[in-house]
Amino acid sequence: MSQEEKKITKLKFDDIEYNFDDLPEEAKNLINGLKTVDLQIKM
Repeated sequence: MSQEEKKITKLKFDDIEYNFDDLPEEAKNLINGLKTVDLQIKM
């Protein structure tokens, strides 16, 4: 898969966008945990 085909995940907080892939591993794990909790709450 080329770079153009790869989807870039961006997070937006207070009108500032962050590239998910550029975040430290610990931040990625925290965000994935929050996504999991959000899905469980919606069930």
